[in-house]
Amino acid sequence: MLELADGANVLSQIEHLYDAALDGGLFETVLDTVAQPLSGAVVLLYGQDTVRQNCNFLLHRGLNVDALRSYMTGFVQRNVLFERQWAQMPGRIYQDYELLEREAFVNSRFYKDWLSWQGPYESATGIVLYRSGMQQLVLEVRYPEHKADILRQQVTRVLERLAPHMMRATRIFHFRHHHPMENQFINNILQLLPFPVVLVGRDARVQSMNARADVLARKMEAIFLSADGYLYAIDPADDVRLRSRIAELAQACRPSSEIIVLKKHDDSGHYFVSIMTLEPSPDMAGSPGYDHFGSSDRRLALIIQDSAEALRLTHDALWRIFGLTSAEAELASSLLNGRTIGEYAAERAISKQTLRNQLASIMKKTDTSRQSQLVALLTRLAVSAVN
Repeated sequence: MLELADGANVLSQIEHLYDAALDGGLFETVLDTVAQPLSGAVVLLYGQDTVRQNCNFLLHRGLNVDALRSYMTGFVQRNVLFERQWAQMPGRIYQDYELLEREAFVNSRFYKDWLSWQGPYESATGIVLYRSGMQQLVLEVRYPEHKADILRQQVTRVLERLAPHMMRATRIFHFRHHHPMENQFINNILQLLPFPVVLVGRDARVQSMNARADVLARKMEAIFLSADGYLYAIDPADDVRLRSRIAELAQACRPSSEIIVLKKHDDSGHYFVSIMTLEPSPDMAGSPGYDHFGSSDRRLALIIQDSAEALRLTHDALWRIFGLTSAEAELASSLLNGRTIGEYAAERAISKQTLRNQLASIMKKTDTSRQSQLVALLTRLAVSAVN
């Protein structure tokens, strides 16, 4: 009877793997399936790219809460096993001593400065689940050296049993979700917007984003995406605040918005993030993979603007929109960039009265009555024109 129960459990695990490959969430299912029978071990899933370092990722079961952030921001390129794992044949189960001598591994920066902070996981058994071109997916189970005699055999048996199915499920997932899309119309609209925009659910899982947001996430200056499509802020405190605001706004009874500030990774500035709630859309309920975030979930739009990005309006645009002369356009641009009338007068050796006359003409042409109103109008136009 025990053998029958074990067989039924294996069949159930295999069924979940293939269901997840078709419906989304395969990586999470793989991690849960492998971790479930292995007490005292941690399970790591590496996404590796030999050319684009910012396309590497890590998912895990059992590491510390901050392990993902510290890996992505400091240790992606210090993984001493990276090249050794690429030398392995996909589908072949490997042991840690086949990749690198124990002494060399425990003395590497990858282990001393990152992995050892998660726990004493010197030993490992792993497998390359998928490889295509410059990318591969590596599943690795790590465990303490003093438990290696028991856990190495147990992990090897688990991987031998599940490996063929995990590999097939990964190929299915790749073909089905290679280009995850929410709704083509919405994605086309997002691409037209002149600033980074990300659509997320209440759990910060990304539904869609435009090309500008994708570039920003890959730069990992203030935000990045996990492999399963969750948005993170680089700074831990910022991440807590970002997720808290997203969750709170998602529960709001009516559409609302809020602005938060995210620090850049190198402390060179910050980004303003406007978080706005959107009404749920029934056609989003079945979107698979990274795009899925539940039929009852409220969508939120994150509009991201770099505080260091200068706002500009060309003289031609100001002439076409308002009929400003060249001198008026130059003054308007100066006000947009924060200069005062006095500063501009000193810089250009022009009398303040002349500039006041030009300002009066500008406000008449732009239908504004105060300088602050004029600057606000110019700012809205400049933000819309960011390229």
